[in-house]
Amino acid sequence: MNKININKWLNTNIKYSDDKIIDIIHLIFNDILACLNNYNDIDFINHYTLFDDFCMHFYNEYVYPYNKINIVNIDDKDYIEMFCEQDIIDIFSYYKNNFNIFPSKSTSYPLLSFVVNNCCVYDIQSEDEYSDIDDIY
Repeated sequence: MNKININKWLNTNIKYSDDKIIDIIHLIFNDILACLNNYNDIDFINHYTLFDDFCMHFYNEYVYPYNKINIVNIDDKDYIEMFCEQDIIDIFSYYKNNFNIFPSKSTSYPLLSFVVNNCCVYDIQSEDEYSDIDDIY
């Protein structure tokens, strides 16, 4: 089997569309970012290479899925999934139903695994909690 280069794949036109694969991946990525912006305590860890990492993850999971997906962020996994899983499923379903970018039997799990593995949960204290500190001093 000849494996298509990631850059060539990203710049391939989508069937029945003038869009390239990278254009749709940008839209998916932006929708995931918008989803996470709804949660003040969940954020991506590395913003510098995040889109490139997302493209590589997408390529490895949907185009040539040879390795089993592993969740490595076990500490924050349950919390992130509790808040983000349905949003990720909705994003996946929209793009799967409206664009020819996902294989027919694919699921949203690789997208969710990307979010879980690249995000962390921050302990955000409210202003009321900080006002108690002033009372001590």
